[in-house]
Amino acid sequence: MKKFAALTLIIFLFCGTSFGTIVMNNISEIFPPGYKPEIEKKLVLGSVAFLRAYGISNELLSVFESAEISNFDTNSSLNLVNNALLEIEKSLNHYKEAKALGLTAGYLPEKTETLRNFDYDSFSKTMQYTGVFEKVKRFMVNNDVIGIHAENIKNIEVIREDLIGVRKVLSAGGVPAKEQMWKILVDYTNASIFANYATRIGSTALSN
Repeated sequence: MKKFAALTLIIFLFCGTSFGTIVMNNISEIFPPGYKPEIEKKLVLGSVAFLRAYGISNELLSVFESAEISNFDTNSSLNLVNNALLEIEKSLNHYKEAKALGLTAGYLPEKTETLRNFDYDSFSKTMQYTGVFEKVKRFMVNNDVIGIHAENIKNIEVIREDLIGVRKVLSAGGVPAKEQMWKILVDYTNASIFANYATRIGSTALSN
């Protein structure tokens, strides 16, 4: 088995000592007060489950990585995949509930104006991943926070399919291909950076 590239989990902390500002949080200011607390709660729960799944999947990747110099533990890997999938399903359920509430709630007009008028170009200088920034910006300037939720859900559904594919191989007593493991790494990274940028850009824009 070829050596698998080591995983680096990147989590950006944005608001100093504030909590709940890593992925998909603090962008609920656009919703009316009667809906905002419940939407934010579901987003936080979805984010917690997503990050737990990410952590469990990191363990899975480390097992695969260590198989370069030791025996691959199929049973342990299968348990990790199943646990990661449980958290992924929780995450998806919470995020989908938040999206449904947002669709019912609608947006506050003054906050949509705030999103349209935010100085994205100046703020972009603080962001490392230009492509992700531009993607999130397009949602924001079009007042499509629900679209951000939909994109986030789509990203996590991709990860779910990655994990299901690995579980199928492990359940048959096989060893996943390194390409499958690479894809898990890349898809988690893409999903987490997108969700983090949604939080960083959205919370900054909506606080103005």
